[in-house]
Amino acid sequence: MVLAVSICVIILAMAIPSISGMLKEQKLRETFDRFDEFIQTVHTKAVTGQQDVLTVWSDDGIAVETGTDAANNQQGGSAEAGSVPQHFALDGLLTVERPAAMMKDPPSEWMFWRSGACEPVFVNYKGAEGAWRAQYDPLTGQGRLIAEDTAP
Repeated sequence: MVLAVSICVIILAMAIPSISGMLKEQKLRETFDRFDEFIQTVHTKAVTGQQDVLTVWSDDGIAVETGTDAANNQQGGSAEAGSVPQHFALDGLLTVERPAAMMKDPPSEWMFWRSGACEPVFVNYKGAEGAWRAQYDPLTGQGRLIAEDTAP
């Protein structure tokens, strides 16, 4: 009986690192899924609402500006008074890379046009669970993970 219990304890001890690694991978994947769901909502809002939608990135998350607010911001103006943009945040750092931007240090924002097209971007996430990198298609707004790394 003691021998059987000892073998079970040894097997369990060997399985714990694998289980914790799987849990970290699952949590990391959930961060991408939450972000991607948010982006798909923004994309749908642009198409169904027939208005441009701008996502503006900052240290505390992503603000969403629609219609006139988005057009004013893109043209260097200010948003209309009284508009309250939606907000999205994850526990961790989200950054956006805009390789098609024709300027040295492009602002951290991402435009979705009423046609359904958006600027091609790479999105990077780094948090307690690890890091991921996703690429978004400019015609469909669909994202796909191109790199994933769980924290040690």
